[in-house]
Amino acid sequence: MEEIRACMAQLMFRTNFEKAFRRHKKHIAGNGKHF
Repeated sequence: MEEIRACMAQLMFRTNFEKAFRRHKKHIAGNGKHF
């Protein structure tokens, strides 16, 4: 059971991280810089 919870937490963390990363990348692109 703990393994499943840890996996879910990791998945949530990755999803949030990718969302923030995409937003950050868009922000950088908006400033005329490329990542």
